Amino acid sequence: MQNSYFAACSFFGQEIPKFSSAFFLTIILGISAGCGSGSIVAPQATTPNPGTTPVTTAAPSFTLALANSAGAAVTSIANGAPATLTATLRDAAGAVVPNTVVTFSTDAALATLSPSATALTNASGIATVTLSPATILTGGATTVMASAQVGTVQVSNSIRFTVGTAAVTVTAPVFGVSPLSAFGTTSVQVTVSVGGVPVTTPQTVTFSSICANIGKAVLSAALSPQQGEWR
Repeated sequence: MQNSYFAACSFFGQEIPKFSSAFFLTIILGISAGCGSGSIVAPQATTPNPGTTPVTTAAPSFTLALANSAGAAVTSIANGAPATLTATLRDAAGAVVPNTVVTFSTDAALATLSPSATALTNASGIATVTLSPATILTGGATTVMASAQVGTVQVSNSIRFTVGTAAVTVTAPVFGVSPLSAFGTTSVQVTVSVGGVPVTTPQTVTFSSICANIGKAVLSAALSPQQGEWR
């Protein structure tokens, strides 16, 4: 029996020589069987690890505020216009902490704390001090800090403020007796003002005299001020 032959095309599109139909069919069946014996595995979807959320531990806290005599919030102080510094202390749960010592500190060259640098929190967890310029000539910017111990935790916070300067004026001396006779005595009075307002806080006023410099007069120490007047 004669084998039938036919022309076939290769996978690359080229014509191949004549093969016997039986041989070609055997090849085709072998390829089909080989392909069918395997299995295709679909890719598995993966779920990204969501990770963990950081846990923030609560801690005690301070809230600081500066207010003027009218209770309005301020960020500066000046001569004749001090500010009240209020510190509110809370524990880790947010509850106020009473009866706790609060220590305040600031640049002593720019500001003073009164009546002292420490205060006790009241039933509302609030401690207050007064912040005033260090001198009538003081000016600049700095911070004031408050700190306290809540349990085993040291808590602190700070707030910035400025110290404003104002024009300082001293009036011409006013003599109690003028002219002054030989071996006579008289008072000398000046008024010190800041921003046009006589100062009442203690300030250093220095008097000088040509006669005192050559030993022909004696100047006594200035007395305490009264409504900005020094004698």
